[in-house]
Amino acid sequence: MPEGDPPPSWTDLNLLEFGTGRRSLAPHHKEDVGDSRNDSPSSRDVEPLGSVSDMRRALLFDYDGVIVDSEVAVANVFVEVLAEDGIQVTFDDFGHLLGTTGPESDERWQRFIRQVMGPSVLLEEIEQRMAPRVRRAYEELTVLPGVRELMDAASAAGWALGLGTGNTGPIDSYLERLGLADVFEAVVRTHGSGLASKPAPDVFLALAECLDVLPEQCVVVEDSVPGCEAAIAAGMSVVVCPTIATAGCSFPESAISVSCLADVTLDALDALVTRTMPG
Repeated sequence: MPEGDPPPSWTDLNLLEFGTGRRSLAPHHKEDVGDSRNDSPSSRDVEPLGSVSDMRRALLFDYDGVIVDSEVAVANVFVEVLAEDGIQVTFDDFGHLLGTTGPESDERWQRFIRQVMGPSVLLEEIEQRMAPRVRRAYEELTVLPGVRELMDAASAAGWALGLGTGNTGPIDSYLERLGLADVFEAVVRTHGSGLASKPAPDVFLALAECLDVLPEQCVVVEDSVPGCEAAIAAGMSVVVCPTIATAGCSFPESAISVSCLADVTLDALDALVTRTMPG
């Protein structure tokens, strides 16, 4: 995290920041001023849908919990901080709250904090205590099994790759450290862009538009309930690979569940898109 930035929010799990090399619908830092990717969703310069072959397909990734195990890392810190105050919680108690950001998400977390810790405890106080531990945890994150292989296979087959997230922070440095700096054709985040957070479909619909791919030709890779709901609301297929923090959640029936992305084949993704195509 850049020096002088405020401590991370509990809901801004991966502290992402968007830089150069991709289309993005989120505000950029000063080095990106003047880049057309700074445009708002209503004014960004993208080609109209349908200008690319209708057979073009896209694989859309969430970041936290899909590319890296950041949700588990932050959830572990959350459990640890509460335990220091004598409060015992498990992932099953709050896993359903993971995967979304924004004021409504903050309110849900605040209600949970008050329920388990008492009415006088504020979410901001917990975030302050978590901040330095979360930063240390992020320094140790690595790409989850099967992610690189799935990206490589999809890209080699002509699929567009996109990243859709609600988080803020240094995404370029994270992706560069992970060796994924040049993987995504487009990156869209809800934070600071005016797009509604998951479970609203906005982030995935905007991402499909940036990639010039029809929603029904997109497959989303998620790990959370709100993320799955957002993909389904966007009219997209979704593969869910739960983390240990979200494994106890009840996912939508239409979400295809896998235990590891290494188990996902390109043939399976093709079958999902074919299944959702009209006619």
